Amino acid sequence: MPQKRMFECICSKESTSFDENQQQAINAALANAGLGQEDVTDIGCTLDGATQQYTVTFTFQDIHNTAMVDAATFSVLSSVQS
Repeated sequence: MPQKRMFECICSKESTSFDENQQQAINAALANAGLGQEDVTDIGCTLDGATQQYTVTFTFQDIHNTAMVDAATFSVLSSVQS
């Protein structure tokens, strides 16, 4: 059985691990925003099994960002700042 690779991201003062697919969704959301992982804090990534979409959240310069990413293609479907 192949081993799953885990990715680790330092977010604020806590360490959070993401699986390979979550990391691809995060990379897509950050690329869409023109940012790198080192530019942001408070990264989160969850999969909605019903819609097969990842919700990626992160903070950049005190602005909260939420991106919806397709789980099959890793295309960013929408992105909102608040």
